[in-house]
Amino acid sequence: MGMNRDNGGGAKNVLSDTQALVQSAPRFAQLTKRHDIARVASAIAITGIQLASKIANDPNAGQQQATTQLYRPLLNDAKTSLRNGDIDSAWMSIQALEREMLALLTPAELDARWISARNEAGDSKVAGWRAKAAAKLEHLGQNPDKSIAALSEALFHIHAAAQNSYNKINRTHTQITWSALSVTILVLATVTLNDMGFFGLLLGPRVQQILPLAVFSGLLGGVLSVAYTVARADSGRKIPEVRASSAVTMVRPVIGAAVALPVMFFLESGLIIDEAHNWVVLGLCFVGGFSEQWFLGIVEKIESST
Repeated sequence: MGMNRDNGGGAKNVLSDTQALVQSAPRFAQLTKRHDIARVASAIAITGIQLASKIANDPNAGQQQATTQLYRPLLNDAKTSLRNGDIDSAWMSIQALEREMLALLTPAELDARWISARNEAGDSKVAGWRAKAAAKLEHLGQNPDKSIAALSEALFHIHAAAQNSYNKINRTHTQITWSALSVTILVLATVTLNDMGFFGLLLGPRVQQILPLAVFSGLLGGVLSVAYTVARADSGRKIPEVRASSAVTMVRPVIGAAVALPVMFFLESGLIIDEAHNWVVLGLCFVGGFSEQWFLGIVEKIESST
């Protein structure tokens, strides 16, 4: 949509509007969901300027008031949801507003929006029955009388697919966060019990002495695994893929520290090799923290031999 720089704040105010919207969100959401807050805030700011431009450039004064009454509530709903920290509801409101504002587009703008929607739906973002529906709606959109309705429905499927994708990512983040917290507590509890002499009494002084270094070796392996993964990351990956993989990547050092514990116990029990010197234990704990595939292979080998 075209933008009038003298109305609705103008394009030059997108950044300041976005910053104001980000600051309106709850402090906790700003700290924990900074990226998501910024994305939806910028979408609200840009859409608000586009809407103001359309209203200001409408030669029909009566239509301006009707347009304001029709679209402003959705924009306000998006802002209210953002202020409440409800990112999903903010996105749904702004996406609904985007579909409603199709009626304000000129024929040329509508054609351009069809091109964008066609490529977005075909770029593996929409799958299954939604992709089939979007493809059929494109043919329906060739009818001028039905073009807006068809495009609105196609955008609905694109928006729904995007929301489903991000909802899955958010659930994955939550699960990973709780898993990482549980693993961290387990590792810290194990180290604390070891410092209190629990494992020394139960398994002997050698285990008590080497356990902290084993945990550190696994942690180091996890850290280097993260560095290696980041260095090899494909810069062409899509944002949802990056977000999903980054959540797993960030907890790998903690997982590496946790993996070191069973590796050490396997070595001390003779399940892997008959006798392991300290450097062998530390080295294999590092390998376990670096490569989960190696660790899983060891577990499968032990499982099949028992």
